[in-house]
Amino acid sequence: SLFLLLPFLNAAQASALCTLNLISYILKLIRGKRTFKLRSVDITVLAVSVLLFFGGIFSVTPKESTDLAISLITLISAYFVVINTITTAEWIKRCVYALICSFIIALTFGITGGVINNFAPTLLREIILSSKATLFKFNPILIHLSVAVVPFLSILAYSGKSKDRKVICSFIIIAALTALAVSSLNSAFISALLGLVIILLICSK
Repeated sequence: SLFLLLPFLNAAQASALCTLNLISYILKLIRGKRTFKLRSVDITVLAVSVLLFFGGIFSVTPKESTDLAISLITLISAYFVVINTITTAEWIKRCVYALICSFIIALTFGITGGVINNFAPTLLREIILSSKATLFKFNPILIHLSVAVVPFLSILAYSGKSKDRKVICSFIIIAALTALAVSSLNSAFISALLGLVIILLICSK
């Protein structure tokens, strides 16, 4: 559910969903239906979470900083749930495809919202792009998710034997880069572009 819903959520909603997943995982862990392994790289992630927590407590504005730190820690907790539950190649493939499919849908809504914002009549624009119509807006999570999804799409395009698959993946990459280019985060566009170039350089060897 996290991979399917992530592109449509804002930070607070994603944090709440990660918290629910963490609680569900802990309950199943207590009942013996899940396992937990702490690897060396996991210790680094755990250390970052601890630093975030204490950094929030001892900051100049402890209340606001602690709330932000807790929100970030709940998002980081998804890492431990994922690596301990998605352990087979088949499940990894399913999650990647689920994330890409939901990303495509969210990206389509976002691009449509951009077109409406620039070319639609004022009344229609106000109705569709109201504060409640979040589907037609590029939220920060969708923008940052584009940076992560573009390399996956480039690998699928490069490794795919089907020409249709290559064309579809290439089209989505171009759409995602275009959406990032017109967003307010130029750093996200540059990161996605650099990631795409690095993947293509690695695959070409």
